[in-house]
Amino acid sequence: MLEPKEVNLSPMPKTWILDLDGTIVVHDGPYILGHDKFLPGAKEFLDELRSFSQVILISDTFTQFATPLMEKLGRPTLFCNSLEVAENGEITGFKMRCEKSKLTTVKALQSMGFETIASGDSYNDLGMIQASKAGFLFRSTEQIRADHPEIPAYEEYDELLAAIREAMK
Repeated sequence: MLEPKEVNLSPMPKTWILDLDGTIVVHDGPYILGHDKFLPGAKEFLDELRSFSQVILISDTFTQFATPLMEKLGRPTLFCNSLEVAENGEITGFKMRCEKSKLTTVKALQSMGFETIASGDSYNDLGMIQASKAGFLFRSTEQIRADHPEIPAYEEYDELLAAIREAMK
């Protein structure tokens, strides 16, 4: 049996919470199943982040739309909503995971002893960003950045990755 030479244990597990739309996937309108695209460099960014941290993607999208994308990313953990689909393929309804799902997820993880660090681009991401140990806007709008100058904002993955590494110290 191999013995590890060194084990680095954090006093608290750290988990990154990323909004899927606008952080990993191009956010440009309605979902068309199988037609969403990754932002340039998104897969490499996510692979690098997962090499040293736990990552959970959160989205207000639906599992049925996101599954093809998740397969291309190596099936990372994704928390999102689901559609109710009849046997004939007709969408008959939807099931929301919970109210204020992003903030609720962050608070639930924190209640289990996880430190959370969050990133997103929209107003609906602000709750999870503000509730986390560290939070960042990524490729957000000028209006959101102006409304929330206290939240560091980044446009490039290398900047966000550097901020993540600094927050994890």
